[in-house]
Amino acid sequence: RLRIMAVAVTPQRIGVVETAAEVRGPWVLTPNIPAFVAPGDQFMVSVGAFSNLEAASRLNLRLDTSPGLQVVGEKSVQLEVAPSREGVATFRLQATELLGSADLALTAESREGKARITETLSVRPATPYRVALRAGLFTEAAFSLQRQRDLFAEYRKVELGVDHSPLVWVQGLTAYLEQYPYGCTEQLLSKAMPALIMAEPAELARADFKPLHTAFAMLRQRQNEAGGFGQWATNLEVQPEISVYAADFLLEASERGAPVPRDLERQSRAYLERIAHGPAEGMEELRTRARAIYLLTRTGTMTSTALTATMEQLEAHHRDSWRTDLTAAYLAATQALLKKRHEAEKLIAGVPWLTLAPQPEEQGVIGLLNDDLCHDAELLTLLGRHFPDLLARIPATLLPALGEALSSDQYHSFSAALLIRAFDLYGRGIAPKDGTINAEVGLTDGSTQPLALAGKLPQVAVSGDWAKVILRKDNAELPVFYQLTEAGFDRKPPAGELRQGIEIRREYLGADGKPLTQVKVGEEFTVRLHLRATEREKLSEIAIVDLPGATPRPAYLPTGPTCTRERAVEFGGVSPYLDTNSA
Repeated sequence: RLRIMAVAVTPQRIGVVETAAEVRGPWVLTPNIPAFVAPGDQFMVSVGAFSNLEAASRLNLRLDTSPGLQVVGEKSVQLEVAPSREGVATFRLQATELLGSADLALTAESREGKARITETLSVRPATPYRVALRAGLFTEAAFSLQRQRDLFAEYRKVELGVDHSPLVWVQGLTAYLEQYPYGCTEQLLSKAMPALIMAEPAELARADFKPLHTAFAMLRQRQNEAGGFGQWATNLEVQPEISVYAADFLLEASERGAPVPRDLERQSRAYLERIAHGPAEGMEELRTRARAIYLLTRTGTMTSTALTATMEQLEAHHRDSWRTDLTAAYLAATQALLKKRHEAEKLIAGVPWLTLAPQPEEQGVIGLLNDDLCHDAELLTLLGRHFPDLLARIPATLLPALGEALSSDQYHSFSAALLIRAFDLYGRGIAPKDGTINAEVGLTDGSTQPLALAGKLPQVAVSGDWAKVILRKDNAELPVFYQLTEAGFDRKPPAGELRQGIEIRREYLGADGKPLTQVKVGEEFTVRLHLRATEREKLSEIAIVDLPGATPRPAYLPTGPTCTRERAVEFGGVSPYLDTNSA
């Protein structure tokens, strides 16, 4: 029923008239379909066909689908429908391997007329989109990487990077950060770090360079009057570690030639002054203060008083531990800036590489922004920036250990950003190495194809039917760094339970608190997630992405020739996905 209204206006009068028109076809189609299904799912679709006719009629109802779906059985159904009544037809469908939007077109035809309606659902797998990195180095003449994941073709991205510098690892970390879905202050700054580090000077100098422009706008929105930055919004109470990291980002941008807004820079520096000269208790707070002192010193501020006071407090309360903490590395870098070179080199030499001697998993509490990778990334950054002559002395096992940590998914947004900066400074501090590297891909049919490696830090896409990548080098003395990124949706979910430091269990409960196996349309129920840390005393800042749409196997069941229908859903046991790469 369409309402039609007309209004006429003159300087003296106004007139209004209203009428209506009823528009109806012979048939009204009401499909009942799921919002999403997984590849391989079979499900029922019910269609109600309501008759607007004055006499009984015979109706032919046909279902056509796009390639993402296929009809199992007959595509057409014959119905006898009484006037002003509804007939119900059911079709069984199966989702194919083609991910994305899938269309259903229903066509009803009779002697009296024709009706057509289209609907869309999503075909998505029962697994999350995931970026997996493999990073390492090899010294042999030839080296091969086997395919580890069976990915759907849609949204799949497999890329190989190879070079004589660990800078090639930056490509995989950048790809991971590009897909990072969360938005606290640290995470958004970490997402902008690759652009800051890898952009050309001309790009950074532009005021409209989007990655930095977006980061500066976010920081302005989240900075409070004291100059600190809230984690999600402007707050009076802020996390000092995140605020100091934001100040670090602004200083890095300024030193690389980006036009940092003066108000942000001024207020952030005032916050660093507050942290550098304020009270601090415990090693974590003193580490944050040491970092603030170091950043202030880089701006040209005289920090001798704050440096001396901090070292005295550390010596008084943490004599046995502070020289092996990252705190000592920040203070050593400060001493180097203040031209106390001898003391600085002696102090930084005692700071260990934690990835070479990791802490046992069952001990201690992970610091929010201070795990082993973060520690070693910052230590490598400080060496590359202030002690480049010491880079040649780093242990030969360090870079392989960092590659192994990346390959075992031990990174998160913060450590990924710090490693990108560390590898950039490390690459500047070591002499360039020459050598020829060749790559080819072995296909599943046994044949091979060459991969074109060209340009600085070459990166090349790997074809979809690959089985392995083979790398060869001509210089036996030079190691080759490689990075393989496999991103996409896995075809098969994990076959068994996964336990990686945390357990997650899901329950479906009815209004009475009892477990459910089926629900009807319109019913409310509770999904309860239980989380338990299994290896450490405490886990913080965890992101849980639950995929309830991937678990149900829907069946649409008509209950009779009237308009009343129920939708029954049986629940499976797919576990929710834990994003272990969240800071």
